[in-house]
Amino acid sequence: MGDWSFLATGHGLENVRHSGDRVATRVFFSVRDLDWGTPRVHLDYSGGRATDDALLLAGFVDEAPLELTGKVAVVDDSLLVSFRVTARADVEVSRAGPCILHERADLAPSFETDAGPVELADRITIERVASGYQRLGLEIDGGHVTIDFTGDRFELEDQRNWADSTFKSYCPPLSDPQPISLHAGDVRAYSISFRVSSSSTGEAVPTDRPKQAEAPARLVDEPESHRMPRLGLRHRGGQRNGAAVERLRALRPDYLHLFVDLASTTWRADLANDLELVERVGTDAVVSVDAKAVDATADDDASLVELAQILRGHAGSVLLFERGLPTTSAALAATPAFIASGITVGGGTRANFASLNAVGSVPDPLEIVAVPLAVASHDDDRRALTSSTRSFRAIVDDTRRIAGNRELLIGPVTFRPTFDSWPPAGTVRDPRADWRSTSDRDGTAFAAAWTVAAVAALAVCDVERVTIGSTDDIDTPVFEALLALGELRGKKVIRVRAGDRVDGLRASDSAPDALLVLGIMTDDTATLENVGRVRRLASPQVFVDRTLPETAAN
Repeated sequence: MGDWSFLATGHGLENVRHSGDRVATRVFFSVRDLDWGTPRVHLDYSGGRATDDALLLAGFVDEAPLELTGKVAVVDDSLLVSFRVTARADVEVSRAGPCILHERADLAPSFETDAGPVELADRITIERVASGYQRLGLEIDGGHVTIDFTGDRFELEDQRNWADSTFKSYCPPLSDPQPISLHAGDVRAYSISFRVSSSSTGEAVPTDRPKQAEAPARLVDEPESHRMPRLGLRHRGGQRNGAAVERLRALRPDYLHLFVDLASTTWRADLANDLELVERVGTDAVVSVDAKAVDATADDDASLVELAQILRGHAGSVLLFERGLPTTSAALAATPAFIASGITVGGGTRANFASLNAVGSVPDPLEIVAVPLAVASHDDDRRALTSSTRSFRAIVDDTRRIAGNRELLIGPVTFRPTFDSWPPAGTVRDPRADWRSTSDRDGTAFAAAWTVAAVAALAVCDVERVTIGSTDDIDTPVFEALLALGELRGKKVIRVRAGDRVDGLRASDSAPDALLVLGIMTDDTATLENVGRVRRLASPQVFVDRTLPETAAN
């Protein structure tokens, strides 16, 4: 549309650009139910293109009697996105309104709002970054972007707390009364207007400005080498047949990550099965423990003492959490149950980094600090997931700031959370069911490529251990990708990337048979040029090359 371009999808407007310069990662409509779940909003454009400068949209919301209509239009060189939501029946929600996703680079180091200027902190902010605004002023390549909102006041959060790489403008502010009550026939209207002007003059950027062409992606080596992290697998529990054990032995994971619920009447039998698998695979165990509250004045806790006796010689580390809590309490961390057991005691958070960030510290006795990464906590579309690894560096850096010199264990690294930090009031937890949580993407070719990219992003953060949580199945592309990554075990590695959707690692030595493992996160046909002998693992997403190419890939 004139100088404006975007991709219209069922999720909203993706990659909104003006003359090739990005002004927003996504514009979409969001609904949160009373439990803060996210029912999917379906958009389509069956109304077609009304004119060369306008596009009609319509939509509905899963499990909510809400209808959407709207329009995207170019008005006086501005891009105007309007939404109109109508309630077909009485309904209560926690949120209903448009959102914008912003890249960190588009906000840094400061930006303007009509509620005042905002300076971004270097670290991930757990508080709202800005609130109560209806106008944002951002600097981008090529000019100044003014974003005007109507229909409500907006607020900005740092989504890196939940392993999403973006910042999000949303409405209404969390401080507003909740829930939002809509009666049958109620209508609410919103609009978002983007205008790009010259930073110096305030005048519109000339319309005859040459548009930027997107160059083919090229593989680029990052200059520094890093030690490959030790890779473990989340074991959801249960026995495995002989074929599965042999495949796991071939994979040679550095550890299996187990779960014990001490409130369960079957925890001893469950743990015995899991430890038998650990012994048959011939590896170590890390055990996340859901324990009852520990009395800080007691000498020990009987269940924990028994657990320590069972684990002695079988598990190198335990991660301790109290039932229902996302972070490790000081009382539980101080338990003497594991003294002289040879087992290293850790904790931190079993939810998102947001939970650890909100506390801002870990108990002194802990020797390991753990943080899982569940990248589909907010959204599970491809764009959000492929860019999620850009949040990992900030999360690791801030975890180190909180953890000090303690060892970091990142994981489970997966799509769905293994613990919900903010469950609805009155929720009855089943911690083992949380641990066993799955995603429809687990085991897919996309998951294989994303796993390679995730390990690459964490390797350059010099993380000691990473638990992979996206597969229990030995016959999936993810397992094949892990076999390839396993060939880098113990090596120094260099990250290799091409844009957002191609990421991987290669051995840092210069031997002609050095290994390169790439995750290619697209369904498009990927052509690798000048890479010699290539073994395709998960067509078309994962490739293994043994020749260290000097040139790179489309």
